[in-house]
Amino acid sequence: MEFNRFFEKHLFRSYCALIKECPNKRAQICELIYAHCQHDMQLRIRIVQGLKKHLRDDELVYCCQANLLQQEQNFNEQWFDVFLYYALIGLSN
Repeated sequence: MEFNRFFEKHLFRSYCALIKECPNKRAQICELIYAHCQHDMQLRIRIVQGLKKHLRDDELVYCCQANLLQQEQNFNEQWFDVFLYYALIGLSN
């Protein structure tokens, strides 16, 4: 639980800064992000929502969300709903 808080408050923010600074490492950083939160669905959802806050560039956010979604091995309806929501927002823009 403590690591999840540390990850959300500090480490995730650093990963987002790297995503902005190093576009060629974006996929690998998303793999790291997923590795840190794959054990907790609620944490994954908060991380996906946090991308918008920390990255602020819609195209970059959707690219990272796609990378995170590729890491998923099993279908989960709750996870699917989150990505469907963001896909619909992206299409409407």
